[in-house]
Order: sequence, then C-alpha cells, then structure tokens
Amino acid sequence: DLALEVGGRDFLVLPSAMYDPDRKIRYLSIPDLSENIPLTAIKTSHVILQLQGYALRLIGEDGASKIISYGRCLRFLDLHGVSSRTMPSGISRLIHLRYLDLSSWKKLEVLPRSITKLRNLQVLKLKWCGNLRALPVHFSRLVNLRYLDISDCEALSHMPTGMKELTCLHTLTWFVVGGDSEKVQMSNLEDLKALVNLKDDLTIEIKEFRSNETSKIKKGAYLLDKQHLKELGFVFDPRYRQRQEDVEEALLEGFQPNHNLRTMQIKGYAGVKFPSWVLGENPTTSLPLLVKIELENLPRLKHLPSFSQLRSLEKLSLWDIPNLEYMESESSYVSSAHMTFYPSLRELWVVNLPKVKGWWRDGVMVGDGVMVDAEGDGRGCSSSTREQGGGNGHEMPSLLLFPNLSRLTIEQCPSMKLFPPCPHVEELTLKGFNEELVFGERIGRADNHNQTSGLSTTTASSGDTAADTGVESVRVVPQVVALKKLQIDNSGFMSRLPEEPIQGLYDLKIDCSEEERLSTAEVFRSCASSLQFLEIIECKKLKSLRGGGIEHLTYLQTLKLVACDELELEDEDENRTPWNSLHNLSSLHLWFLPKVANLPKGIQFLTALHSLHIASCSSLRALPEWLGCLSSLRSLALWSCDELKSLPEAMRDLTSLTRLDIMGCPHLNDRCRRPDGADWPKICHVSNIIVKEGGWN
Repeated sequence: DLALEVGGRDFLVLPSAMYDPDRKIRYLSIPDLSENIPLTAIKTSHVILQLQGYALRLIGEDGASKIISYGRCLRFLDLHGVSSRTMPSGISRLIHLRYLDLSSWKKLEVLPRSITKLRNLQVLKLKWCGNLRALPVHFSRLVNLRYLDISDCEALSHMPTGMKELTCLHTLTWFVVGGDSEKVQMSNLEDLKALVNLKDDLTIEIKEFRSNETSKIKKGAYLLDKQHLKELGFVFDPRYRQRQEDVEEALLEGFQPNHNLRTMQIKGYAGVKFPSWVLGENPTTSLPLLVKIELENLPRLKHLPSFSQLRSLEKLSLWDIPNLEYMESESSYVSSAHMTFYPSLRELWVVNLPKVKGWWRDGVMVGDGVMVDAEGDGRGCSSSTREQGGGNGHEMPSLLLFPNLSRLTIEQCPSMKLFPPCPHVEELTLKGFNEELVFGERIGRADNHNQTSGLSTTTASSGDTAADTGVESVRVVPQVVALKKLQIDNSGFMSRLPEEPIQGLYDLKIDCSEEERLSTAEVFRSCASSLQFLEIIECKKLKSLRGGGIEHLTYLQTLKLVACDELELEDEDENRTPWNSLHNLSSLHLWFLPKVANLPKGIQFLTALHSLHIASCSSLRALPEWLGCLSSLRSLALWSCDELKSLPEAMRDLTSLTRLDIMGCPHLNDRCRRPDGADWPKICHVSNIIVKEGGWN
C-alpha cells in the first residue's frame, strides 16, 4: 500500500488494476492469475516482478519461463513458495537482477549452475528450501552478493569452496561445515574465517567432520575478527554423532567469537567441556556484552562454566543436559563472594537436568559461612572457605543472589532439592520437580522427617543452629518473594508454601497434576483478593472441584478447565456451590471435558460473565434453560459438541449476546440455518452468527 501511494502510476498490481499499454510500469505484482498477463507490461517493468508461488503454479513452468524471458530488465524477482523441483529456465539471462527470492521451494534439490551468471545479484533468499542439497560449485562468482539466507535448508551438506571470494557479503544467516573429505571441511573453515564483514546473526551447523589436526583447529580463530556479529548459534547435527568428542571440542574452541557478541546458542554439542573462551581468565573482558545464552541437548557435558560472572547476562536457558551434575563449582562461589550473583539475569530456564541436585558442586555457601551439600547435610567449610574465615565461625561475606531474576522455569529436574534464593521472581514454573525442593539458604543438618518445602520458610530462629537446639534442623533464610504468575503440576506442593509469596498471585496454571482433588483451599484463601486468572489443564485424574477453595476467589476474572478426563462438574447443591461467589468472573472456558453431561446450576449466578466457550464436551446433550440468567453474556462458542441436539428457548433472553460461534456441532447446522432453521428464531437477534461444519481439536 505504501509503495502504491509513493509510486503512483509507476506501480501496477494485477489483476486488481486495469493495464494501460501506454503506461510505463516500474513495479508489477501478480498475486493472482485470474486473467491473462500482459507480457508487454513485464517487458517494460524495469524494477520488480512479484510472482508469488501459488500464482506460478497456475501457469506452470513453461508459462513462468515465458514471463521471465520478457523481463530481462528486472531488478527484483520474488518467486517464493513454489512447489517445483526445478527453476524456470531463463533466470540466468536476468543479468540486471539484484534481488531473488526462492524461499520455501520445498522440492528444490539443486540450484542450476547458470545462476552464478547473475553477477549483479545482491540478495538471495533460499530459506526453508528443505531438500536443497548443495549450492552451485562456482557460487563464489556472485561477487556482489551481500545478503544470503539459507536458514532451515536441512539437506545442505556443506558450503561450496571459495566462499571467501564473496567479500561484499555482510549477512549470512547459516553456514554449514561438512563435506565428504577433510580437504573440503577445512576449506569451509578457512572460507568462514575470511568473511570478516559478516554482521547481525549467524548459525553454524556442523555436520560430518573428521580431522587429525585438532590443535590447528583450536587455534583457528575463525570468528574472532567478526566484530559486527551480535547473535551466534552452533548446531551440531546429531546424525553425525560418530564425531570424536575431541573434534567437537576443538571446533568449538576454534569458533571463538569477538567480544562484542550479545547472544549465543549451542545445540547438540557432544563435548565433555566448554571452550576456554566462554569466560577466559577475565570474564569481564572475554564476553562482557553477552546478554543471552541457550544450551540444548548436550549429552556428555558434566560441568558448566561460571556464567554467574557474566555481568550483562539477562537470559540463561539450559535444556536437555542429562549428565550435568551441578551448575557451578564451589570455588567460583567463594572467589566471587564479594560480587552480586547473576547481577543482570532476568529469565532462567532449567529443563530436563535429571542429575542436578543443587547449584554448587560441593554444597551451598550461605551467609553464615556454612557449606551445605544438596542433600542438606552441613559439612562445615572447605579449605578455601576457612581461609576466608568461615571455618572459624566468623561471618563470611554473602552474595546478593539473583537481584533481578523475575522469571524462573524448572521442569523435569527430579533430583534437585535445593535452589538458591530468588527474592524477586514474579513468574515461576515448576513441573516434574522434586517435592522436597527448597528455595533458600540452608544452614545445619537436614532432617528428612522435618523437611521444609517452600519459597521462604524458617524452622529455626536466626540465632539458632543445630548445635544450639540440640537437634538436627534446617533453616531456610527468609526471603521476600512476591509471585505474580505460577504454573505448577502439583497442587499439593502449593499447600506447603508459606503464605507471603502467594498473597499477590495474579495468574495460576495447574498443569498435569495427578491428584483426584485439588489441595488448594488454603492457597486460594491466601490469594483471594489478587488471583484473576486460573487455568486447570490436563489434570487427568481430577474428579471434582469441591474442597479446592474456588469459592474464595471472589476477584477471579477468567477460569479455564481443559482436558480433565474425569472431571464431571457435578450438579452441586445450590446452597453449597462455589460458583455464586465468583462475582467478577467474566470468561469461562470448558474444553475437552468428556464426562460433563450437564452444566452445573451454579453457573447461572455468574452475572458478570461476558464469554462462555464450550468445546469438545462429548457428553453434553443440552444447554439448560437457566442460561437466560446470564444477562451480561456477549459471546457464546459451542465447538465439537457432537451430542448437542438443539438450543434452548432461553437463547431469546440473552439480549446482550452479540456473537454466537458454532463449529462441529452436526445437529445444530440445519437448526441454526437462516432463515428457516428450527432454532433460528431463538438466535436471530444476535448480530454476528458463525456456523461451520467440521470438528475442532
């Protein structure tokens, strides 16, 4: 639209615009071929031809070749989204072409060699060409190429030799290191080193690689001079996991980036240790600007560098590291005791780390200088700690832990029992975790019978120790925690949380809990004045909401009950129903509840309800006549309720209803047909009615 406004008569979009053969066209877009294309328009279009993929399919390859043969003056050619194994002939004759988009050619396997004749080409987009096996041999002849996007070209086995000749190239989204010989593989690395003008983001994918020159590779510094690269990813293809771990370690060492790097991702790395450049001797100078680290699928890694020393780090994601034993060593904690621990970190993901028990290798250093292992067993201080004064009973400097961490996710970490204090976390996700998990600093010896779980709890006064009380005890140093959002798969764990952290809870999602009844009465009482969004999802054994304390949630605005196979929403006694306490509930979703045969009568008391969405409730046979009591209802959706036979007469009373959405309810299709359907008179006052066949899932 902007191009049309600026270009005026120089721009033409077919077939919506009328073609004037005397009109000079500089921009021609053909999104839909419902009429013949004026080839003379293409011939005079000196700048841009946008011929989208589905339009190209209508005319076939011969038609496309004919069109291209008329556009020898083209500068811009967009052919994205084509389903063809070969490119239209004649493209190589477009010697003035600057921009070529071949994205999403999913069947394209080989680029023709003739494409290297496009010496003026500056932009080439090949993203999502999943079957593209190789780039042309003489690809380096495209000496004016500045932008090359080959992201998600999964079949690409290696880069063509001579890429170092592309000295104008400043944007390269993906680079594949591989090939069927060591000579090609090493040539890939040297070509990459020569591309010093690369900027923004680059992902390096390592496929087949064999070498006896690991010492040479380590010193390669293939990325060190690329000072304009901001985001860098390393993907080790798992299909080539026969690579020796020393080769992978050498490659990663040789890929040392410039110190200006902002984001780093490492995926599939099978080495045992990280390269020295991750932190180096001086972490404040090695990667001082790094703000984001993502590590995923590292099968052999056992130890991580001390990422806590990265002063600018804002997001850390650790996924699928099955042999990782601890996050940091004890020595890193002691050496940085005068510093803030993760001073800038805002978001932390810890997912599928089955062997990790705690944060530090030998234990946890707490403010009183006591070292405690992940089992909660006080072991005193290490030698390095005693030198600091901890072993003599003197107070040792303590760290300011996670001062800016606001979002924390812990999933599938069954061995983790102790996590450092995180006093400012507002969004917390706990799934597949150990029920003995404690957030805080432990002092003393843990007693399994008196184990304390929670975000902030004290089992001994600040002056007590195990020796003072004469019993084995655990002290969790109190932390000020104010959760806003919580996602958890164990409602029973919530009942053991102290009241303070959840008093301001705003959004709660109970996901995949194995309990038959919710253990949330006390929790809901604590956050009754703050909780506004509640989702109960995939709790397969949940049978009832009774006793869960939902009646306390008088400020609740949205309630979603999803995929709870045993939940019946039984018709409670009107005097005992929790529904009539939900004065502010405005949105109710009932999705995938196969045992719900009737809506509970208590719903009629939801006078503030604006939206009711019922989907895939296969046992629901009828809507009640009391539905007319929902005087504020504006939107009603009924999706995939196969047994729903008709709409109630009470639909006439829903005078505020402005949208009715019916999908996949076979008995209602004809009944709601305009103007003679049996239920049409009940709903004709609704301004927006959508009735569709087909299911929803």
